[in-house]
Amino acid sequence: MSNAPEKCILAIGKTGNGKSFTGNIFGAKTEVSDSTKSVTNEVAVHDCGNNCRYVDTPGFDDSNEGKDDAETARVILRTMQNKGITNLTTILWFVVPDIRALGSFHRQARFIDTLAQYYDGNVWNNVIIVHKGQSILKGPYDAAKEIAQKCYKLKHGKFPDNDDDLLKKTSNFAILLFESEEVSNLIRMGNFTSDELNSNGIFKESEPERILAVYESLMKEHLEHPIPLEFKNFKCEKCPEYTDPRLAVAECHLDGELIHNNNKVMIHLGNKEMRHPKGTHWCHTEGKEKYHPDGVSKYHANSIQVWSHKNSGSSKIHTGSLRSGEEYETRDHGAGANALRIFTFGIVDLHDTKRNPSYYSCCGGSKDSSGCTTKSSCCDRNPGCELIYTCCQRSGEGCINGHRCCNKPDKSIGCKERYKCCQALERCTNLYECCNKKVGENGCEEFYTCCNRAVKESQGCYPVCEDCHKEHSSKGCKEVCKKCKMTRSENYGCSKVRHNFPVNLPHQLLFFNTRYVHGSSQ
Repeated sequence: MSNAPEKCILAIGKTGNGKSFTGNIFGAKTEVSDSTKSVTNEVAVHDCGNNCRYVDTPGFDDSNEGKDDAETARVILRTMQNKGITNLTTILWFVVPDIRALGSFHRQARFIDTLAQYYDGNVWNNVIIVHKGQSILKGPYDAAKEIAQKCYKLKHGKFPDNDDDLLKKTSNFAILLFESEEVSNLIRMGNFTSDELNSNGIFKESEPERILAVYESLMKEHLEHPIPLEFKNFKCEKCPEYTDPRLAVAECHLDGELIHNNNKVMIHLGNKEMRHPKGTHWCHTEGKEKYHPDGVSKYHANSIQVWSHKNSGSSKIHTGSLRSGEEYETRDHGAGANALRIFTFGIVDLHDTKRNPSYYSCCGGSKDSSGCTTKSSCCDRNPGCELIYTCCQRSGEGCINGHRCCNKPDKSIGCKERYKCCQALERCTNLYECCNKKVGENGCEEFYTCCNRAVKESQGCYPVCEDCHKEHSSKGCKEVCKKCKMTRSENYGCSKVRHNFPVNLPHQLLFFNTRYVHGSSQ
């Protein structure tokens, strides 16, 4: 952002006096004509960079444009107001010295003075009179001095003191272009330096920086005391005009009436509300998925159980008790027993007492015989001490980690289908057909309560005034002239009037002091 002080330069004068050319010197992109025909039809505010703006204006006394000086002045003021220009640094007044143009000089000088309508200072301190040639005739100075004295008297109630020259700080810049017809061929053929030419008011078009240097030296004090450009609105006592007196147009409307625009538009009088334009239907809101009805668990593939022993070892045992054998007698057939039996003639018959071997009561087996019954090492029960599953030969927790529903292992693809939204196959959700929102949720489209039409439909249902959207039977919204039916505040009037603004301002110095009033000329 530039730190240079803000400058705003206003260029006024007749067509062909160099306003647009000078704009290019300051950096404005203006079109320059080499004829007396105006190339600036409208007021143009140019951004010259470095915090500088250049206001290029149409020419005064420009008959080619079909508008008088009063209209030109209003256009200039209104444009600066619309562009937000609040201060003028310098006013460049481009003139061609001619005693016969005294009336034109007076009108242009009036306009310059009206720029400082509400300024207590002297606007002419910030004016540079730009003219062709080395000297300037009295025409522009005389006109400016006369207008400045009249404005001073209206503001202060007296003329300035004799020794107080209101134009003593007004600068003038005499300039001729080296390439112009006014410069003789002798000068162009002479071997003059640029400094020598400049000292005589002759500048080369190819050296714009020298011209700019002169302007900047003349404008140096202007930067310290810019002219405030103010606008104040006042109400005319004769007509509805409410504006700055300098912007008041020359025709007016007085007596008015309120009417409605004849054009009608269709609007909606009801409020807006959200609705669903279509009915409902049952459906699923999410797609299908595979699942297992039974969760993951430990189970046995075969549910058949058999008795078994915990330990596989076994041994043979006798389940009965060990009993002693019975005693019995046997004849002794030994040699001694037989001899004794002979000598005693059988009276003595010797016998031996013997005992049968021990045996087990369960099976009659001898003491040293192997057991008659097989016994498990874990228990004495038969057929076993625990129930086991035939699938895994184990008891207790299952041998498979998976789903019982399909005998598939954990993390396998499901064996049945269902919908994600409801975990079932039945329709679960009632939705609106228009937007697939659930029943009970806010509507998806705006409707008017007055006619039940959708907001997106452009056609309204009730005719009203195009301007105020009220019924035509109500009080009008636009004030028009009773005589010509034109809008009083926006169009030129139909009768002439001299405005009467109730403020102490130098209105008689404005270009446009006579206007039309309805019914009579004043």
